[in-house]
Amino acid sequence: MLSWRPGHLPSQTAVLAISAALALFSGCAMNAENKPAVAPAPAPPVETAPQEATLLDGRFGFDLLARLVQAREGDNVMIGPRNIRTALAAAAEGAEGRTREEIVSRAGDYGLIDNAPGASFRNALHIWVPQGKALQTRFLNHFTNARVDSTSPADAPELINTYVSKQTSGKIPSIMMQPPDATGIVLTTVFDFEGKWRYPFNPKATTIAKFFAEPNRGTAARFMVQKQRFRYGESDAGQMVQLPYRDDGLTMTIFLPAHNVSTESWLRQNGNDAWKSLVGALDWREGEVRLPRLRTGYTAQIAAFLSEMGITRAFTEKAEFTGILQDSPPLRIASVTHKSFIAIDEQGTEAAAVTQVGIRAAAMPIGDAAAPFTMTLDRPFLLTIGDIHNDKILFMGVVRRVAAATDTARPAPGKARAGAPGAKSSAGASAKRRGTRAKK
Repeated sequence: MLSWRPGHLPSQTAVLAISAALALFSGCAMNAENKPAVAPAPAPPVETAPQEATLLDGRFGFDLLARLVQAREGDNVMIGPRNIRTALAAAAEGAEGRTREEIVSRAGDYGLIDNAPGASFRNALHIWVPQGKALQTRFLNHFTNARVDSTSPADAPELINTYVSKQTSGKIPSIMMQPPDATGIVLTTVFDFEGKWRYPFNPKATTIAKFFAEPNRGTAARFMVQKQRFRYGESDAGQMVQLPYRDDGLTMTIFLPAHNVSTESWLRQNGNDAWKSLVGALDWREGEVRLPRLRTGYTAQIAAFLSEMGITRAFTEKAEFTGILQDSPPLRIASVTHKSFIAIDEQGTEAAAVTQVGIRAAAMPIGDAAAPFTMTLDRPFLLTIGDIHNDKILFMGVVRRVAAATDTARPAPGKARAGAPGAKSSAGASAKRRGTRAKK
């Protein structure tokens, strides 16, 4: 499902919005004798160094992104790894034993996730409690800036959707479709970003050219064009460039795999370490970037994918969420919904395979610094929004489709093309087998 505010964005604004809702419902854990199960002894706190906690954005994000991309063949997939980690880690503050251990080892410790607002973005955590229930004081003390409200199951969808819509300025109008369980709680985490390019694209230079979502199947799209000095690198694996934002030290990092490498296969065989190697080898170089305008949304139920990543106990009747509600039956996570929206225009952002894509820093040579490069993003590519080193990743995704151009902007000079570069998606049968897990 695509979700965005109706109408056109003003040319001076660019937006990105992400929301994750995590619902914890009651479920009585029983043993084989049909008696309440005895909770195991609490596990010791999982120690995570601050640097390791930061790196979890990429490790967690690339792992989840690869799985979601395989399940949504041909679609754009956009996620906020820190946003999802925050929702999971917040729930873990009320868990113990193996439940807490699994979440913290994958998503990190809530106290080590930096959610301080910036000049161009903000975060919000909201906890919705059933009427007549109260949060345990110890649990609530973990969240200095969280908002807590009481609601009935019947009123919850409207209240939560109104809150999310307000926090994202209408870019994500809703996230909850069904009322929650009468004894459950809902955590929502929202990330809203409005970033302007440090070097805006000139709207007069925007042209019409073909974007090839699949080989030999091009769609006319609006391409923004900029000649500038960029942090850039290229190799047999593909091209990478960084487009800096004006505030908060943030940048968009874009990777265009080589013609014989699909985004799916690159993600399947690589991850955060390979991405960091590419980023670490970038250097300044003059060149031209042709980037399609983008306006897209994404919605997914991601609990099954989190289970594949090792967070399993939280979704079962053996879950140990004993430290959230006062006088509550055992809780488990019933669902994790993630929703995102991104729009990219001339002013900013409103928010390999074949087998051999073994990517190392040495594989991204700078080449002749005197020779300008050209990077035309006319086929599927990957992107992140984060700091220049990509230690902090607020947003990441795979762009496989862009909106068709509907105006009469002039075509790119000398770009009449009958064919298309690129390789067929290698998600193949595995994506089709798993595609029912996160349907639109």
